[in-house]
Amino acid sequence: FNEFLAALYQNDPELSQSYKAALMLKEQAMGMNMHQNKGLKRVNQLFSTTAKFLSEPEGPRIAALELSGWDTHANQGLKGGLLDRNLEVLARGLKTLKSGFSKNNWKKTVVVVATEFGRTAAPNGNKGTDHGTAGATLLYGGSVRGGKVLADWPGLGEAKLFEGRDLRPTLDTRQILKGILAHQFDLAPKVLNEEVFPDSGAISALSNLMKS
Repeated sequence: FNEFLAALYQNDPELSQSYKAALMLKEQAMGMNMHQNKGLKRVNQLFSTTAKFLSEPEGPRIAALELSGWDTHANQGLKGGLLDRNLEVLARGLKTLKSGFSKNNWKKTVVVVATEFGRTAAPNGNKGTDHGTAGATLLYGGSVRGGKVLADWPGLGEAKLFEGRDLRPTLDTRQILKGILAHQFDLAPKVLNEEVFPDSGAISALSNLMKS
């Protein structure tokens, strides 16, 4: 797939340069161990480099980063545990990302932090949690109308759990992403419903997520 994209973009200087930059970021992210000092430095470097690319006048407008190590099936822990340490690494990375933008560019920026899947509401026998359903999405950036939690909290009572084990989802992540894309890129509902997220007309965008 990478070879196909390289061949596709090779005659376009702008796209070719952006693609090479994306490959470099991917290489930096590969093999990252967030639980070692070397890994911490590499995570910060990844966020710092991303901010640099996005801040360039002719640079990309969107970047996607992936951090592994969140599959906490064992020894998830509380304070000082695996999850706690991962969240600290993420927080430091986001702070590094912000510091790489000018004040003006940060005002126009939104960062979406999302998970591929949630965790079970109850711990397993290995002092961890297994794959679940609902999770949390964090919005961060100067363009975000922040300072609030948007959720219809379903509760953790046994009768309230999804399939008796998971936190029940109350929002579709596409609602959040539609609200962001509509604001940041002025995309019409038709485009969002048919092209960005095909056959998603029944899922409406969340409003008032972003500053006007």
